[in-house]
Formats: sequence, C-alpha cells, structure tokens
Amino acid sequence: ALLPLLLGTLFGVLGAVCCCRSPRGGGDDDDGEGGGERRWELRYHSLRSLEKLAAADGAALHGEACAPLWEQTAALLLDDHAWVRAAAGRLLGGLFAEAGASHTVGAASPPALRALSAEGGLVELADTLLAQLASPLLSEAAAAQALKNLLWLSAVFLRQPELAPPAARARLPGAPDADGEG
Repeated sequence: ALLPLLLGTLFGVLGAVCCCRSPRGGGDDDDGEGGGERRWELRYHSLRSLEKLAAADGAALHGEACAPLWEQTAALLLDDHAWVRAAAGRLLGGLFAEAGASHTVGAASPPALRALSAEGGLVELADTLLAQLASPLLSEAAAAQALKNLLWLSAVFLRQPELAPPAARARLPGAPDADGEG
C-alpha cells in the first residue's frame, strides 16, 4: 500500500523538476519562489530514492506502473548537475541488469525496458549516452556507467537489428540485405 504512494510522489517530483528547468541553464537552479530550494537536489534525491527502491524491490521499479518514469530518467542523463547525471545512469544500468544478459528486448523484458524501446527510444537513449560522454560534467564513475549502458545497447542492436539506427542496420551481422534477405 505504501509503494504506490511513494512512486506517485516520486513521479510527481521528477515530472515537476524535469519539465520546469531554470532558463539560466546552471546546475544550481532555484525554484523561483525565493525559497532557495535547488531543483537539482530534488532530482538527485528522487533518483537516489528510486535507486534504494530498486535495491529493495527491483521488480516493482521495472514493472508496468513505473514505465513512464524511465523516459524522465533517460532525459536526466543530460542534466545540468553531474550527480543527477550519474544517478540516472546508475538507474538505467540497473534496468539493463534486470533485463539480463540475453541483450534482447521482447515480451519477456521488463515493461520499463519495453517502454524505453518504443518508437526508436533505444536509439535516442544511445545518442543521449554519447552526448553524456562528451560532457565536461562527466565524472569517471558516470563515464564508466555510460560505457556499460552503451555496450548493453550495442549488444541489443547486434541481436535485434530492427531496433538499431536505420543507417547502421545494413552493417550489422544477420541484417537483411538490399533484397530483404538475411
């Protein structure tokens, strides 16, 4: 009974602070109400709460009810604050670990992963991870996690060329040739 309430609160906080960013573009954005509450702290502590929840009950966090959360988490990979970026990367790494070593996305995958893979989502996620690697805000730990996440995505693209970027599909082993034959 407590889990839905906690998730609803965290979704609300992440939704509010992910969509209403400071026009200054700095990592120490205030809430605009004079309270001095910094939004990066809300984002970071929300992600840390989700990490703790995943450690306690990963299946709940990767289930159908949490699928919308993962789009917000992926967007936070390019947050203005390095700690938020690192926490978002760790959460995604946990999702990929939950999906297992099969490196495929299908009916047996966690619903959160299926939601992320819809409509080219994995390609967008790979692009975001590459952009994260080019950031001056990147810590060594966040870089290592971004590389792990990219390697997992690369393995998915190799096993399921239909999920890979269209320009890369012809180069992947087992991909159909120009005649549509594999």
